[in-house]
Amino acid sequence: MKLGENCNQISVEDCLTECPELACSVRDLRLAVQETDIEDVVELALEEHWHTAYDEGVTNTLKELKE
Repeated sequence: MKLGENCNQISVEDCLTECPELACSVRDLRLAVQETDIEDVVELALEEHWHTAYDEGVTNTLKELKE
């Protein structure tokens, strides 16, 4: 991916595998896969990611409160 490009300007595969975090926001990713064969898979992966991040955040917060 070239500097200044975002997920709407590259292939979906590149967006999923090579897109730097700062250049590939979730909104850009969702727009890039909208109405494609992988839209549902990407949405499920994002949902799983956010649930995992939430659970990890809660666990870490509880550990810090105990200390």
